Parts: sequence; structure tokens; C-alpha cells
Amino acid sequence: MNAALIQLCDIALAAPALVLLFPLFLVVSLLIVFDSPGKILFQQDRVGKAGKLFKILKFRTMQNIEKSGIPEYRRNSQGKPEPVIKIREDQRTTRFGFFLRRYSLDELPQFINILKGDMSLVGTRPPVPEEVEGYTAYQKKRLAGKPGLTGLAQINGRSDMDLDEIVRYDVYYIQNRSICLYLKILILTIPYVFTGKSAY
Repeated sequence: MNAALIQLCDIALAAPALVLLFPLFLVVSLLIVFDSPGKILFQQDRVGKAGKLFKILKFRTMQNIEKSGIPEYRRNSQGKPEPVIKIREDQRTTRFGFFLRRYSLDELPQFINILKGDMSLVGTRPPVPEEVEGYTAYQKKRLAGKPGLTGLAQINGRSDMDLDEIVRYDVYYIQNRSICLYLKILILTIPYVFTGKSAY
């Protein structure tokens, strides 16, 4: 029942959001074009629910990203991939890209992923395939739910947390998912977006 209600809320909120945000999409697209050469949208393989791959959509925030040899994940001391962690002062990021990331505007195209059914408004942030290769059995539990535009981890530290902390929040949400928790996370996400707290 909760899953069906949450899916209905996803569609009911994401569809009008795309319509209302269309003028912002146009402005952001133009600024990306004027800021640096390259595509407006960036697509990347991500791992969704039950390990299913899908193409995540983002506004491009980096220059020459197709030619960059730096992956969007890092390796720990054991050589295993860790989650997609944004690097402070990443030299690949464009001038306008820093602003987009600061206020999570680069994530707006993911409303399309939500309407396609690849994502939910609330869930776990979808990892890259290389990251999942290094997961333990417990860490793979975060793949049991649909990935989200925001989530419990995002309102409790975002980019400042390590993998273990992220997984604990993600698994808690999956195991305790309800429409009340879903709406609470959406509401608490708003101040994080406007203040840019823990985002880079």
C-alpha cells in the first residue's frame, strides 16, 4: 500500500514540477551553453532498484567530462570503490557548474527519471556500477529500494558522510518506508536546497 501511494505521489508531484520549472530549465540550459562548450545534459549509468541499470540525467556541471580520466568515485585504502562523492574545488567543474551543484539545480532533470519510473522523489542516491562492485552483502541492501532525488542521508549530512553512514540511513528508510516518512524527508530537503548546506 505504501509503495503504491508513494508512486502515485511521485507522479503527482514530479509532473507539475516539470511544467512549473520549464522556464528555469530554459534559463539554466542557456547559461550552460554560454559558460562552456559541451552538451547541456549529462547522462551516466547508475544502478537502480534490484541492480537494474538506468541512465541518470543531470545538467552538465563539468567541462570536457567525456575526456576526463577521473571517475566519479574514489577508492579506499583497500582499493575498493566508495560512493559517488563530490570533490571540493573539483577543477573539472565549470564556473556555473559550482552554482548548480551548490543548490542542487543540476539534479532537476531527474524529474524525468522519476516519471519514467527509474527513480522516486525519495530514496537512496543511485550509485555508479563501479561502486557497487565493491559492496558488501549489507551495503547491497541499499539497492532493495528505488533510488531517489533526495533521501534520509541527504538531510543528515549529504556529501560530508562516509559510505557506512549513508548505508545506515538508506537501509533504515527502505525498511521503514511510509508515506509519512516520505513527506517528512521532502519537507526537510527544502532548507538544505536553499542554503546549499553540505553541497559541493
